[in-house]
Amino acid sequence: MKFLLYLKNSRFPKVLLNDENNELSDGTNFWDKNRQLTTDEIACYLQKIAANAKNTQVNYPTGLYVPYSTRTHLEDALNENIKSDPSWPNEVQLFPINTGGHWILVSLQKIVNKKIINYK
Repeated sequence: MKFLLYLKNSRFPKVLLNDENNELSDGTNFWDKNRQLTTDEIACYLQKIAANAKNTQVNYPTGLYVPYSTRTHLEDALNENIKSDPSWPNEVQLFPINTGGHWILVSLQKIVNKKIINYK
């Protein structure tokens, strides 16, 4: 299993390298090609990233599909959050998802279009 981190137009490129030599507490390198990452390790490391980034929330890692369904865990999480708060999200949301062979990181943030008023 590999950890694929894809953040298009990322706000976090320097934050990801914030950890000293990217080492885990046992001295192994977090980004080693042969490293098998557990869900808890990914959740822990992403919490460190969120702690160093303003207005960021990390959701607990999940699988891609809900068993015996065509729905995805991400779809369920989005629908649940929007139903409880229509103005959600108020901060950047990170969703680590295990696709079976890879981990992907989905970043969700609200884009607010501010109307520009030109005074003459």
